[in-house]
Amino acid sequence: MLKALFLTHRYLGIFLGLVMVLWCLSGFIMMYKSYPELSDQERRELLPILQLADCCQVPASESLGVDFPYFHRQIQAILGLKSLIISCQYVIAGRRTNCG
Repeated sequence: MLKALFLTHRYLGIFLGLVMVLWCLSGFIMMYKSYPELSDQERRELLPILQLADCCQVPASESLGVDFPYFHRQIQAILGLKSLIISCQYVIAGRRTNCG
């Protein structure tokens, strides 16, 4: 029984030691090798086509309860769910300021 425990301990130690060596070596490679990067055009080609027909209706600024126009609207899809992001801004003394 004790001999089996020693053999298990020996081979488990060898196996875990090899795993640790491979882990360290892969870490050294990841430190000095840069990750591949996509250009904006390549990234856009991989994105799914956004179907806007069943998406969002842009509300008028009066229905939002504001009396100034909003300038930025963004429609995005995350995990297949479409959302409309509206940020409003107004101009004071020539500078754009966010609402709220």
